[in-house]
Amino acid sequence: MNINTSQIQFEELDEMEAPSWESFYQGVIVGVGVIGILAMT
Repeated sequence: MNINTSQIQFEELDEMEAPSWESFYQGVIVGVGVIGILAMT
């Protein structure tokens, strides 16, 4: 599920063409947070 979500987010960024660094870093932070939570369980 998490991998599919990441792929969807990256596809959306590619479609935008214009780099949105705030959204990119938000996605990275959320992804790292989710991985961290899953690693703790």
